[in-house]
Amino acid sequence: MGLSRIFHFVLALTALCFPIANMCTYRYDDTRIAKEKKGGKKKTVDPFAKKDWWYDIKAPSLFSVRNVGKTQDQSYKNFRLGVEDVQGNNVLTNFWGMDFTRDKLRCLAGKCHTFIEALVDVKTTDNFTLRVFCNGFTTRREKQVLRTCYAQSSHIRQIRRKMVEIMVNQASSCILKSWWENSPLR
Repeated sequence: MGLSRIFHFVLALTALCFPIANMCTYRYDDTRIAKEKKGGKKKTVDPFAKKDWWYDIKAPSLFSVRNVGKTQDQSYKNFRLGVEDVQGNNVLTNFWGMDFTRDKLRCLAGKCHTFIEALVDVKTTDNFTLRVFCNGFTTRREKQVLRTCYAQSSHIRQIRRKMVEIMVNQASSCILKSWWENSPLR
C-alpha cells in the first residue's frame, strides 16, 4: 500500500471520528501533499455599472411600451431605433427597422417546404418610406400522403406577385401607426 493511500485512509478516519468546524481540504498526489487555499476569487466589478451617466431610452409613440428593455418572449424580434433627441437623461428615438432572427425564420418553414420571400418599397400617407419584407411558405394539405410540399416556380411567382400587391395596397392607404398595428398579416 502506497504512502498516499495510507494517508488518505487515516485522514478519512480522523474526519469521521473528530469533526472539526473549519476543516481544511487537502489535495494529495503520489509525490507530495499540498494545502489548498481558502476562499474564492475576488469578484470583478463592472466599471460601467458605477457610472451615473446612464440614459433612459424612450421608444417612438407607435409602440405601446415606451421604455426600451429586453423581454425573453420577444427576443426573436430585432428592433432598430435611431436617436432623434437627447433631453436630460431621456433619449428620444425614431423607428428605424425591425427584423426576425435567422433561426426564427428557418424554424417557421421547416423541412421539405418552399420558402417564398417578397420585398417592396412603399410610401405611407404620412410620407414614410418603408421597405417591407413578406415571408411565406407552403404547407401540407389535409390528408396529404406525400411528406414534401414543394411549389412550382410559376406558382411561386404568382404568390409573390399577390404578396407585393397586398403590401402596396395596405401600406399606401394608411399611416405608419395603423400599418404597425396591422403589420403581422396572416
